[in-house]
Amino acid sequence: MHSTPRCIRFRSLALGLLIASFQGALAEAAMPPSEQVLPAATKAYLSVPDMPKLLAAWQRTPIGRLLDDPAMQPFHADLKRQLHAKDLLIEDRVGITFGDLEKLPTGETAVALVQMPDGRAAGVALIDVTNNLQAAGQMLQKVDGVLQRNGAKRSMHASRYANAPVTVYDIPPKGKRKQAVQAVYVIENGVLGISDNLGLLDQVLSRLRTPKPDSLASVAAYRNVNERCAKQAAEFEPHLRWWVDPAAAGEAMQNSLSRKPTRDLVAIAKKEGFTAIRAIGGYVTLAAGPYGVVHRSKVFAPPPYARAMRMLTFPNASVHAPESWVPSDVASYMTFRWEMNNAFDNFGTLFDEIVGEGEQGVWNDVIDSMKTDPNGPQIDVKHDLIAHLGTRCSIQTDNVDPIGPHSQRRLFAAETTNEQAVAAAVDKLMQNDPSVKLRTFKSGDTEYKIYEIIPEDQQVPAVQVQVGNEPAAAGQAHPHMPHSAVTVGLGYLFVASHVDLLEQILSHPSAEKPLDPDGDYQRVIAQFPKLNGGPHSAEGFTRDDERFRVSYELIRQGKLPEADLPLAEAVNAIFQSETPEGEVRKPKIDGSKLPDFAVVRKYLSFGGSFVQSEADGWMVVGFTMNDKNANQAAQARADRGNVAE
Repeated sequence: MHSTPRCIRFRSLALGLLIASFQGALAEAAMPPSEQVLPAATKAYLSVPDMPKLLAAWQRTPIGRLLDDPAMQPFHADLKRQLHAKDLLIEDRVGITFGDLEKLPTGETAVALVQMPDGRAAGVALIDVTNNLQAAGQMLQKVDGVLQRNGAKRSMHASRYANAPVTVYDIPPKGKRKQAVQAVYVIENGVLGISDNLGLLDQVLSRLRTPKPDSLASVAAYRNVNERCAKQAAEFEPHLRWWVDPAAAGEAMQNSLSRKPTRDLVAIAKKEGFTAIRAIGGYVTLAAGPYGVVHRSKVFAPPPYARAMRMLTFPNASVHAPESWVPSDVASYMTFRWEMNNAFDNFGTLFDEIVGEGEQGVWNDVIDSMKTDPNGPQIDVKHDLIAHLGTRCSIQTDNVDPIGPHSQRRLFAAETTNEQAVAAAVDKLMQNDPSVKLRTFKSGDTEYKIYEIIPEDQQVPAVQVQVGNEPAAAGQAHPHMPHSAVTVGLGYLFVASHVDLLEQILSHPSAEKPLDPDGDYQRVIAQFPKLNGGPHSAEGFTRDDERFRVSYELIRQGKLPEADLPLAEAVNAIFQSETPEGEVRKPKIDGSKLPDFAVVRKYLSFGGSFVQSEADGWMVVGFTMNDKNANQAAQARADRGNVAE
């Protein structure tokens, strides 16, 4: 049924007055720095100081160039179609696109999560539209049409802190969203304000008019992070700044849930002392000098620490050369110093909270039973095993072809100070476990014990397969059914996701092409002193083409939900409630129109990172290289692989 002429006239008049007030809003000055406008109760914050500069820099990054490649456009179009069909596009919900929002800012754009007096979270966005008021008014007119068609009730509120009226939309529940929500908009003094809470937006408007001392900028933890990152990144202008108080932000978001989680992880974190991490934040710069991306992040965690928080002790060292067995073709490699004896001593209370569900002494009972139970391994874990571990750990990943759900191989290596003692302890722990299969592997004159851990749902007869050009030993697991494995050798305790990865390392204690002298790796570590990197507790190296190849191919194949990748596990956890028990989750997105990975590879590079332990926390610096030589290196590796095939 059509509206009556009177309703039409009233609606047109209201919209006309609304747009006129937007266009007539004061615009003599640009938006003040957002951290001076947001309240001290802000718990998470993201700021783009200059959106036009960010977008221009983005186009010069490898990923920016990749997304503009014509070969990606069929997927872009198909992705939009899929999202529209599933009512997942922001345009379908509020009538605007990210493209609309990109064109609006003429200065800073900031988004914040604020903890309200009732403990719940509310969000606010501030966009400097000083020189773009007409476009901002037109966008809000578009929003008005979409929201009202979707059943939202609009009301206008006068604010004593704004010349323009505040528009409030009360949006009824829809689909899986069981709660009514609010959307609040205003343009004041050249600033477009958007929130889901009228009281919060009104508070921000008051601060826009009259600055107050209790702003985000006054919060000590915010100042510490911001000043430390500014000092570390003095030579680069940040395109993006971020900050979060993790405990408070988590608590506020949890308080906002309609149904409380079965396990209160925020409460556990508080009890275990992790609130010592008072803030985390950083600066991100795009296309700066030889770098595609440079990020600096500060973890502000001043001591003293209590309970499980005391596990986080990472001493700095001057040299972290890769071990001789690390090959140059890794997808990623990280090595770090960790006081593992100290970590073991402080792990028990966390175990009690998570595994013991808050019952005290569960960890001590487990450790004691392992020592005294006549049917157990009869091992003193601390003195027989942990005491003989050093302080260095390393993690590496690589990929095996053909790409499938289990193609990414992962390895964790912990340094030993007494290899024989650690080997004896591992023997005791593993030898009577029914889910563990003992295998022996001989390399030269040395015979190693490999304990293969086979989950109950995968206990099938082993098959003989061929790996590379060498025949596999009888009993080797099929590469598409990897079984984690443990062994001790070469001065390390190894835990791997694939048995064949352990065999590869044990067969080549000195890799044929080691990582340490590799040109890409050497170029990465040469950047550390240029980025103010002195002695540090951790350093990493990544080849982005190899790091992303498995995920990319599995998305193309529609097999990501089957993978044992961290990305797949995280997405599966999010949609767990939608997946029937015992079934594999169906992909949310059809990636069949993604181009061949060869198109993507030529844009990807390599990079690195390092972590410095400081008196009040940790400083993390990471980067990717962004130049023709780096992209050519990725292409050359691909070409060598094609020739080998």
